[in-house]
Amino acid sequence: MAVIQRTASATWRGDLKAGAGRIDSTSGVLAGTPYTFMTRFESALTRRS
Repeated sequence: MAVIQRTASATWRGDLKAGAGRIDSTSGVLAGTPYTFMTRFESALTRRS
């Protein structure tokens, strides 16, 4: 079976709650995708039923 290896990197600027970052992957599919504390953690709290 072939081995598939995926890599990505993230950068973060600022403190935990007020900062923001970008995600990149070697495939380019995530090129410069922005994220924040809210998009990563707080939005998940609103999805509870």
